[in-house]
Amino acid sequence: MSEVTRSSFDGTPNALAALGYKREGKQGKRQIVIGLLCDEAGHPVSLAVLPGHTQAPHAFAAQLNKVKARFGVTAILFVGARGLIKGQHIDDLTQQGCPYTTAMTNPQIETLLRTGPLYMDLFAQEVAEVLAEEGIRDVRRRNPVRAQEVRDTRCAKLATLQARVAKDKQSLTDQPHAKPPGAWQKLVARATTLRIADWVEVTVAERALTLMVLEDTQTAAATRDGCSVLKTDLTSAQAPKALVHDRSKDLASVAQAFRTGKTTHLAVRPLFLRRAARTRAQAFVVMLA
Repeated sequence: MSEVTRSSFDGTPNALAALGYKREGKQGKRQIVIGLLCDEAGHPVSLAVLPGHTQAPHAFAAQLNKVKARFGVTAILFVGARGLIKGQHIDDLTQQGCPYTTAMTNPQIETLLRTGPLYMDLFAQEVAEVLAEEGIRDVRRRNPVRAQEVRDTRCAKLATLQARVAKDKQSLTDQPHAKPPGAWQKLVARATTLRIADWVEVTVAERALTLMVLEDTQTAAATRDGCSVLKTDLTSAQAPKALVHDRSKDLASVAQAFRTGKTTHLAVRPLFLRRAARTRAQAFVVMLA
């Protein structure tokens, strides 16, 4: 299993630090790219630290070459995080003769729902599969636990915005010189930040703010809660649908390893090193720990 993350930092100039694509939402900060390889049990076995401007396809290809060249592995199944294995990645794996499993992103699932090949009645609590195209299988499931988590998160975000609207309404009442358009703009930006702008609408009339939930849009979005689609070129003989699903869930172990190394117990950052070799050595020690 493989995954790539980016770690931003401040301070000491570093040989590997560079501006690049921001996955953490921190603009204007230099970063390094970290690639982690884990075995099927989720144990880290190898780490790569690359310059911060390295694009994901190049980081992915480096990990693939390492597995084959350094470790001498001939039978490889690459399990990548949602959206990691696509396009050039798939071409690289095909050329190397390595099968893969990855999850479709939410926009990809929505596109399939709009165009017709993917119907909501094909999702169930039990794992199911469909032969989407020649040699490619779609393994799909609706996870009720995950669906409830998404619903709870949606309700919490709505409650947050409602509280903000109530606070701003009171401020407009208490402060006659406050400008309603400014409060409205901030509420719209807040809805966008919370990622609920598609199904809520904030309006202002004179000095009154109103928050309205677009029920039809919200219901349509909720129908996809807990739905996942896995894409793999493994045949049914090589891996039954349940095994494909279980291996994808194992990526949670990789994510946990990253959280442990970046933000909780070990904290690979802040970096107070300049040379590339020493930066890689620090990351390697964190991986071992």
